[in-house]
Amino acid sequence: MNHTDRKDPAANVTAAARAALSVATAVIAMAGCSARGVTTGDCPFEAERIASVAVGDARAVKISAGPGQLEVHGRDGLTEVRVQGRACAEVQVRLDRIQVVAERRGDEILIEPTLRGNSPASRDSMPTKSWANRVFVDLTVDVPRSLALRVSHGAGAAEFQGVGSMEISDGSGDITIEDASGDTKISDGSGNVTVRGVRGNVVVKDGSGHVSVRDVTGGVEIEDGSGDISIAQVSQDVRVSDGSGEIEIENLDAGVSISDASGNITIRGVGRDVEIEGDSSGEISVSDVGGDLTVPRKCSGDVEHSGVEGRVSVP
Repeated sequence: MNHTDRKDPAANVTAAARAALSVATAVIAMAGCSARGVTTGDCPFEAERIASVAVGDARAVKISAGPGQLEVHGRDGLTEVRVQGRACAEVQVRLDRIQVVAERRGDEILIEPTLRGNSPASRDSMPTKSWANRVFVDLTVDVPRSLALRVSHGAGAAEFQGVGSMEISDGSGDITIEDASGDTKISDGSGNVTVRGVRGNVVVKDGSGHVSVRDVTGGVEIEDGSGDISIAQVSQDVRVSDGSGEIEIENLDAGVSISDASGNITIRGVGRDVEIEGDSSGEISVSDVGGDLTVPRKCSGDVEHSGVEGRVSVP
């Protein structure tokens, strides 16, 4: 949200008072937010944008979205891709340029918000960082569940439900995935990542933010810069590389391998081997392991373990 700087009419107002006023203004603005996280003042001009395209023999859907909320729903028996959009701009003339494209390109269907150029046939991609100009498009997309998804998203929350396999590249904003039937790959700059119910493998590369993965029939691999990580109910091996933040892993049928710089680690209810390396600080607690427990070295922090059926090797 943009704020215009204004000179204080009272010359003797202290810095502390100005700071308090700024906080109060932010609270008032937040109170006016709608369910979609956008205030009325953020969208002075808005309009609906609708598009659809027949699936035919297409094998994948590519969504190239800039700023805005994104929701994608997989539907059984659907023979077309349907898009409902909410375009927003700071002036009417810019709003009139916003359109949503849904078209077939080879064996792929492209969904993309664009800005119409000077001629009706020309168009430009939406800028990936248009929040400053208050230009964005919220998208709700219905796709056949059987189609693969390839998603590029600029900023804003993204939700996926009942979809197939997918690859997601996201700049910022929370990502939520529920009930996916295929391998899932996520590359995220910042924001929380929540994954629930994937029939396939899950790979997450995250810059910052909490990562939560649960109920996965395949394996899980997470590379995280900072933020807490929680993993539960995974059928195959789990591998985690983490910079900082707490890690909690439980109820796995397979093994666990962790490379961690700092932060507490809690592991319980693991079917096979557990290996933790590179942990320079933080407490480690491991319980109920069906295989070996190996902690090659530890700079600081205690290592507690119980119920390990295999060999225990800790510093």
